[in-house]
Amino acid sequence: MALTLQQMDTTLSRDMIYSTAMTIAPLKARVAPSETDFVLIGKADREDRVPLAIGECKSAKEIAAEDVEHLKQVADTFPSQRIKSYIIFSKTSPFTPEEIDRCRAAQDPHRARVILLSDRELEPYFVYERTEMEYEVRASAISLEDLAKATQSPPE
Repeated sequence: MALTLQQMDTTLSRDMIYSTAMTIAPLKARVAPSETDFVLIGKADREDRVPLAIGECKSAKEIAAEDVEHLKQVADTFPSQRIKSYIIFSKTSPFTPEEIDRCRAAQDPHRARVILLSDRELEPYFVYERTEMEYEVRASAISLEDLAKATQSPPE
């Protein structure tokens, strides 16, 4: 998790606050309380919506379907007119093709919101420094939206 937060700090130029080991429980929404490894809140965008990311971090262990479903449900409850929600799945090892498909299930049908970060993106200074050598993507990103768009079509 520390590596993910360090990369987010570098990518978002410190325009964020975060908290770790959160249990998110609804006041009114019909969603079960969910654990998340971190919650990250960025600076409001041009539309005055606050970017908010919830994240799940693993080492070599796979991202489980239950992890994806819980974070998807939580992200779906935030009011889109005020909050631009993102879901970050990060690992210090590569994602399997099955995990990529599993994580895609959390994607919003109207906009990119899922961010996948593996060791390839977490270790270099610029998030996509290594990725751009293999795929058509810029080496750097400056927002959660940039990260989600770069993840939109993960490599097969």
